Amino acid sequence: MCGCGLTKCRECWGRRLGLAARRYHFTPELMERLREAYRGPDRPALTRRLDALVRETGWPRWAFLDQAQRRGLVLDPRARWTAAEDELLREMLASQSLGAIMRTLGRSEVAIKSRAQHLRLSRRREGYDVADLAEVFGVHPHKAARWVERGLFVRPRGRLESGRIGEDLVARFIRHFPHEYDLRRVDQVWFKSMVFGRQT
Repeated sequence: MCGCGLTKCRECWGRRLGLAARRYHFTPELMERLREAYRGPDRPALTRRLDALVRETGWPRWAFLDQAQRRGLVLDPRARWTAAEDELLREMLASQSLGAIMRTLGRSEVAIKSRAQHLRLSRRREGYDVADLAEVFGVHPHKAARWVERGLFVRPRGRLESGRIGEDLVARFIRHFPHEYDLRRVDQVWFKSMVFGRQT
């Protein structure tokens, strides 16, 4: 532990997850069961399958959710959207980063943007601020702020035009400055969507 005493400290929580990852060993058979739970578009079925795994192993539910995120498991992106998801999407578009929306809904960037377009919703908050960068890269906000101050989110011979950083500049940062962040700490679902879900 870092000794800060804060219950929501990212460093402390990350170390707890690291210990838990070593404590809960996923055999190939159990890993296949977890993959099977995420197959198909039925969210209630996913809930039932995870409940069954929890009962059979005696492990906490978050151990399975953490492993699923580490492995990039999500429900079929073609899964039917529920009314509750639509309402949550409307609320989050106004205040949350795309990465946070993806993580909460368990949907890909393409699926979220497609659904927003279908519902004729617009993202009133485009791009990333320092807090968003800290969240998705798993770093302290001070480090994210230093990245911005050093001009790492500015195109060569360019400058940041507004207080928010576009996704194209974040994608450029990922490609050109891999030594600045730790792949073990980034939001895995978000990172994969940025690397494999874009052609920039």
